[in-house]
This record gives sequence, structure tokens and C-alpha cells, in this order.
Amino acid sequence: MNFYELLSIAPSADSEQIRAAYRALAQIYHPDRLAHLKPEARAFAEERFKALNQAYGVLSDPAKRAAYDLSLQRPAPPPRAAMRGEPPSTYTPPTGPTPGASPGAARRSQLLERKQRLARLEAEINDLSRNVAVLESERGRARVRTQQLQARNVWRWWFGMLLTALGFTAVLAAGVGLFALPAGAMHPNAQRLALFALVGLYEYWTALTLGYLCRAPGARVSQRATLRVTAWGLACAWPAGLIGWGVWAWRFGALSTPLSAGALAAAGLLAHVIFCALAVGHLPRAAREQQRVLEHTYLPMLQAYEHQLSQLRAQKALLESETA
Repeated sequence: MNFYELLSIAPSADSEQIRAAYRALAQIYHPDRLAHLKPEARAFAEERFKALNQAYGVLSDPAKRAAYDLSLQRPAPPPRAAMRGEPPSTYTPPTGPTPGASPGAARRSQLLERKQRLARLEAEINDLSRNVAVLESERGRARVRTQQLQARNVWRWWFGMLLTALGFTAVLAAGVGLFALPAGAMHPNAQRLALFALVGLYEYWTALTLGYLCRAPGARVSQRATLRVTAWGLACAWPAGLIGWGVWAWRFGALSTPLSAGALAAAGLLAHVIFCALAVGHLPRAAREQQRVLEHTYLPMLQAYEHQLSQLRAQKALLESETA
């Protein structure tokens, strides 16, 4: 596999395509993201990550890439053993009897050698087959775990959004209380700033709550990242809330009837739902991303094992035909 095949790009790819392919694959095989896997899977991922770094280091440099492309165009040199006149490393049956031995002894020696090779091949095939079975079983268990985590995250996300929506009604009540103060008790701008601060703090607490509910086992919730997604969600939800408030004020103007109070609560809850969907709606998809990482980790290993198994079985079939 050359560097282009390793990065899954065409030899004519430009620097931007090379960088994008490298970043996508590096995120999949980065050792920090695969700490939960078995040692064999981690070792394979670490080797693939090192190979990706090497490939990117060559293809991202124009001079190194030109030299590498030139090396791909040259014919491959013959093996050293063939250059010295030695037989290749693959098995070839003896071509003649051992000097000084009788024909019957030579045949028996040749048959014994083939049986010994056949026994070694059988042991290698059995050992590799067990490894493949273990890897497939581990892959199946990992798939079940990620599916369970996905279902759990979806359920917890909806539960957390419902719980925080009920709490948001208390924030709306506090906001109504701020604007119901007697005239002159508080400056109107101070009332607006207090309401914005109250909503912002509550939505930050909402993002933290959903983050803790939907996190993977053993994972940490970053407060900085939570603050960033809170700011993004508020930037999208506040205009919706202000529009809803303006429509309510135009239609009702005051909390004079239960209908007007319900309309105000519905406008605020709609803004809260928009915030949850835009700010932390990605949390239920975390397990799906983990499943994609698992598939990209296990599948190449299984393919390598199966390719090696097919080669060993072909050698075994050849030996069996010669021994029969």
C-alpha cells in the first residue's frame, strides 16, 4: 500500500485534498480516541497513525512528493535472494534426492519434510483463526455497547431537555416578576440586563446538565466547550425569544388572562427548545461517531487477518496436494 492508497486519495490530489484526508483519518486513528480498545486494536491504530504521519510528511512537501512519485514510476528491484541466485522464501518442494541417499530414503525424507511444514501451517492457521474469532467477537460486543450507549444518550437527552424546560418556566416567572416591579424601583435597561443574565446562566446550566447526562462513561465535560456552545445556542435562540416576546406584547400586552400567560410561556419554551437543539443537539450523536471509529479500526485488522489466512490456506492446499 503506497501513501496515496493509505490516505485514500488519487495521485493527482492537491495539497488541500491531502490535508483534508490526513485530518479525517488522523482523527479516526489518534491514540487518545482509542484508549478504550483492546491492546491489539490500539497497537494496530498506533501503527496506522504513524504511517499516516509519514505519508502526510512526504506528500505535503512538494520536493519529497516529487521524489516519491518518481520512485513509484520505477520498476521494483528484484528480491535480494533472487539476485544472489537463491530460491525465494516461499515453499518449493525438493527437486531431487539428497546426494548419497537411496531413492526410497529421499522420498521418505521429502514426505516427512512436507508433513512437518503442513503441521506448522495448520498450527499457524488455527492460531490466526482464533485471533480472527476473538477480534470479531470483540467487534460485535463493541458494536452492541455503542448501540446501547446511543439509545441511552437519546433517552437521557430528551429527559434532560424536558426537565430543563420545566425549570425554564421558573426563569420566565422570575422575568415576569422583574418587569412587574413598581415604577421607578428598577431602571428598564437594568431589568432587561438582569433578565438576559438570568436566561444566559440558566441555559449554561442546561448545557452542563445535558453534557453530564449524555457523556460517555469515564469522559469529562469541558466547561470551556460548554460555554462556547452556550454562546452559540443563545445567539440563535435569543432572536427567536425576542420575536416571540414581541408578538406576545403586540397581541396581549400584559398578563391579564391565563391565555396571555400561556402564550408567553410557550414563546419562552420555544426559544429554550431551539437553544437545546442547536447548542447541545450533537450529544446523542457521540455514540454514533464512536461506532464509526470502531468500524474504521477493526475492519482493516480483520481484512489483514483474512488476507493472511487465505495465503496460509493456499499454501496448505498446495502441500496437501503434493503429499497425497
